[in-house]
Amino acid sequence: TSLKELIHGYEKVSPDLHYRNLLVATKLFEQGQYRASMVLAEEIYTARPDYKEVLKLLGFSRYRMGKYEQAVGVLKLYLDSHPKDPEVIVILGDIALELGDYALANTYYNTAISTPYSPKILLERKLAYSYLMLDDEAGMIKVM
Repeated sequence: TSLKELIHGYEKVSPDLHYRNLLVATKLFEQGQYRASMVLAEEIYTARPDYKEVLKLLGFSRYRMGKYEQAVGVLKLYLDSHPKDPEVIVILGDIALELGDYALANTYYNTAISTPYSPKILLERKLAYSYLMLDDEAGMIKVM
């Protein structure tokens, strides 16, 4: 029902079928249906590689599915056109943390701290943890 209500009248905003599919894929992601969201986002991106907005959804869906390397590639493409998107920067940091690249995670988290990302306390905790894993006590203390 919520999907039906969502797409009702979508053509008033844009007659593009891919716009409708992006709305559906976003709703599926919000409902925790990451695989369905990922598949639909991949179809949109294949048909319309110029549709940069779908990259964020595709990257986030891949991240939630545990496809970290694939998510990184897509999210970096998205950052080319939206270089200050704090959500994407934080997710890239989270992926680096998951993959054990603590120095890269620090780079992303330090970049995200200078953005309007909220809540900063969670970001600072992740940053402190990555400093700890690098055995950088001074960096960890500076964050706290």
